[in-house]
Amino acid sequence: MNKPKLLGLLFTLLICNVTFGQYNNFDLTQYKLPDIKTSRLDINANLNNEYNKETSTLTSPFQTDERNNITSGFVDITYNKFRNSTKYQGTLTINGGIDPNINKTVDGESITKDVLINSSTYVYSENRFYLDGLKFIEVDPYASFNSRIKRERDNESTPDLTSKQSSNSIHISLPFAFGYGRIEPVEDARLAVYILDELTKAGRITGIQSDDRIIEMAGEISKIKNKRFFDSRIKKISELQVIDSFLVANNMVSVNDINYFSILNDNWDYSSGPQRESGLMASIGIDNDVVMGKNMLDMAGPIEISEAESSREYMVGGFLNFSYAKPINLYWQTSAYIQPYYNFSFYRDPKDLSSDLTNYNQKALGGNLGGSIQYLPNSRTSFKYTINGGVSNVNNEMGIEDPDTYSKYKRLSANQIIDIYYYVSPRLRVQLNSVISINRMRYLTGYISNPATEDYYRHYFDSNLSVKLIYSIF
Repeated sequence: MNKPKLLGLLFTLLICNVTFGQYNNFDLTQYKLPDIKTSRLDINANLNNEYNKETSTLTSPFQTDERNNITSGFVDITYNKFRNSTKYQGTLTINGGIDPNINKTVDGESITKDVLINSSTYVYSENRFYLDGLKFIEVDPYASFNSRIKRERDNESTPDLTSKQSSNSIHISLPFAFGYGRIEPVEDARLAVYILDELTKAGRITGIQSDDRIIEMAGEISKIKNKRFFDSRIKKISELQVIDSFLVANNMVSVNDINYFSILNDNWDYSSGPQRESGLMASIGIDNDVVMGKNMLDMAGPIEISEAESSREYMVGGFLNFSYAKPINLYWQTSAYIQPYYNFSFYRDPKDLSSDLTNYNQKALGGNLGGSIQYLPNSRTSFKYTINGGVSNVNNEMGIEDPDTYSKYKRLSANQIIDIYYYVSPRLRVQLNSVISINRMRYLTGYISNPATEDYYRHYFDSNLSVKLIYSIF
């Protein structure tokens, strides 16, 4: 090989190495999410019917003929809203759902009918108001209502007897905290690097793009991804048009052909996840909860019964929260958290304040912590290892006027989780999830005036491994 060709080859290799090195060394922590606002409404519905029949004949005249017809389903509506700006980070979630289940069993001449209806509604909002730099005030209101109704009727053992059991509960919470720091979602910056890297390898991009240009492109991605469209086809077309317009307007495209658009389309569909975050946040606050519940039983027919039980729970406490997320580089992601807390709760029965079983005070001291490391070699593969756990120490003082009976509960738990995702082809994907959990619990009950009458331990070990193959026919 002559000298000019050798120099040309070395120059080409040098340029390629610098080009890809530039993208590989891009620091995701530089990216800050722009001012965006988005909302989404999801509706999920399911209807299921199951019918089975069992017939058996014995050597005696007795014969059984049992049939079951079970109809179930659910309707769930969720509204999500997200808002991000320099002075505010927040989400709003409103959910409502109903889950009916109808079961009819026919066994000879006996007919049993059960109707079970579960319904729930909740509203939850996270709100961080930034005052000066990274200092913030956080308010996270929560409210929920849950209802469960069960009707039963058996025309054989108790003809004309029907029973209705119902329970309702209301939960209201308004935690308040002061904090410092901010955690930013940065997966859109990673998507911009994926696109530029693929276009560079295909020879469709002019030269090396600066970090500022990559950040600017990621900002355009974030804005268009969070824009609401009612037609998914129009949404996809608009998103690709925005990215193409940005690349063309900044003279970044060298060849505009079908390969160029294929790379844009492929990365937009498969390279936007998983979530990547960057930042550090610490807060201290006051937690509080009010839970009101009521259980009712009504029976009509030969036996008449009408009973109702009520309960109240009031909780106040304090907590600390430390959260950390750091993309080491384009291929490695880490995160960690620690959350110590102390709660003081009052459990009361409005109808019977003298009962030690339903009227007691509870003190809880504990904490949760965990961390994860994730390896993402490309846009189609990820390996994530997570370890987390918690410790809690709960003391119950039974009775209000003369609290003598007590119970104590201590728990230590640890979990190890492995998640693997591999994209084999547009039609075949593999997901593996492995969870190992260890729990150690100690219970003590007795009297303040006397030694403990019961002291025992429980140990649990659970493991679960699931492998999912996803094959898309079309």
